[in-house]
Amino acid sequence: MPLVRMDYAVNTNEDWVDTFQIVSGDPPIPVDLTGSTFTAHVRRAATDLDTVIEASTANGKLVVSSPPSDGLVSWNVPREQLEILKSRDYVYDIVWTRADGREIAFAVGTIDLQLGVTR
Repeated sequence: MPLVRMDYAVNTNEDWVDTFQIVSGDPPIPVDLTGSTFTAHVRRAATDLDTVIEASTANGKLVVSSPPSDGLVSWNVPREQLEILKSRDYVYDIVWTRADGREIAFAVGTIDLQLGVTR
């Protein structure tokens, strides 16, 4: 599966909730995510050792839809975690661990975190 690029714009005064769908084939059909887990690290730069956000299906900051056969995954990062970060661009990637244990670096991108005006 090719690496997907997804960039986001997020404000510090909101819960970050975005959904993406994993599809395969022609015509594209949703991939069944039963038994799959996802992990993402957000950093200032890919070379940084410090992670500013760790999102995963284990901690609830990445959520597989119900039913998982819809192929939908959602970011679910609370405002409290965003408002302590500096406004700037961050980088992330998502690793998908399939039900068979195979790990796939699935997505990469940037997060443009902006200071929310309404505080």
